[in-house]
Amino acid sequence: MHSQLQFLYSLRRFGIKTGLDHTISLLNHVDNPHKNFPCIHVAGTNGKGSTCLMISSILKNMNLKVGTYTSPHLIKFNERIRVNNIEISDGYICSFIEQNEQKIRRIKSTFFETTTAMAFSYFSDQEVDVAVIETGLGGRLDSTNVLYPQVTVLTSISLDHTKILGNSLEQIAIEKCGIIKKNIPLISAIQKKKVKSIIKNKTNELKAPYLEIEKPNQITLTPQGTKFIYQNNHFETPLVGHHQAYNAALAFETCNIFLNNLSVSQINNGLKRTIWKGRFQKICNDPFIYYDVAHNSEGILSTINSLKSIYKKKAIGLFVMKSDKEANLIIKAINERFDKLLLSGSKEKGLMAGSELAKLFENHGCDNFLLINNLEMAIDYLRQISKAKNLPGLIFGSHYISETVFNKFGILT
Repeated sequence: MHSQLQFLYSLRRFGIKTGLDHTISLLNHVDNPHKNFPCIHVAGTNGKGSTCLMISSILKNMNLKVGTYTSPHLIKFNERIRVNNIEISDGYICSFIEQNEQKIRRIKSTFFETTTAMAFSYFSDQEVDVAVIETGLGGRLDSTNVLYPQVTVLTSISLDHTKILGNSLEQIAIEKCGIIKKNIPLISAIQKKKVKSIIKNKTNELKAPYLEIEKPNQITLTPQGTKFIYQNNHFETPLVGHHQAYNAALAFETCNIFLNNLSVSQINNGLKRTIWKGRFQKICNDPFIYYDVAHNSEGILSTINSLKSIYKKKAIGLFVMKSDKEANLIIKAINERFDKLLLSGSKEKGLMAGSELAKLFENHGCDNFLLINNLEMAIDYLRQISKAKNLPGLIFGSHYISETVFNKFGILT
């Protein structure tokens, strides 16, 4: 397994390629497995993974065999590809790489192109009833966009990955709307006006039925989850956050179209069983400390507001960041929102060093933070200060630190 995974990770040297040629070539080589199962295709900026997991959980609750393909993983590669929440086996990963290594080398497939073909092969071999597929990046030129789904889904769209997808909200929306297919229904989150107009133009052009969710009401957050009312019915999910009520509404509408008018109890039973680590996950009870992988301004702000809504006071924050992408938006979202903000990092984990991050904050006119370069020491200090001040703690900014965080708090993965 080690050598096969090493080979798989080595494909990252090819970077991110936007375009479908390599994916199509590799899928042809493995007999086009993506044509063997119905699927639901999910794109957007924030909430893709949560929405995928909620959809999968509802469909699994209806006794369907459900494949789920999400990224990135937190600890193990296997997390990305699951059937009924059971991860792909090491054996399957090895055999897929061994059988297809020559072709992968010949066409210079990227990491994501290869893992997408692997996921589709696995779902076909497992004979899933449906697969819920999350785009990796964008939509129009994403490797997953070879699919012809039964339903397409757009979560909330905002600025992210601007160097690849475009510098404006309109450009990003056009890329995400690339998953919309002729005559295939689209379910969308409530979008900004500019985005909505692009969606309407695209769905009209392709004669795709288009439904935007209604606004969930009476959203209540607790440390155990999120309760809300949607279309006059009460729902709840163990995922915490105002945004999770919107993601759940998206899952509700998607499953209703895929399976035709499910009952409220069927939806609720599925929502209640959703498991999604690293998303506003409580990792400590004394003091209360949460971990969240949100890494763009909208996601981060949503997490901070959710925490404040539960505890009615500012938290102690520990922030790390992968690169300086959208730094001005992220720093604006974070600034002055914590009782105390710690900055850290780790070059070895693919993050900016803490000192680089601190310099970035200073360059944006923010100096109200404490720099602790060593990540493990920063986590220890967050725990200590949270306990001393009786305030909740939040570790956030990247999935790259998941293993360190989970190990620190003794969480089994």
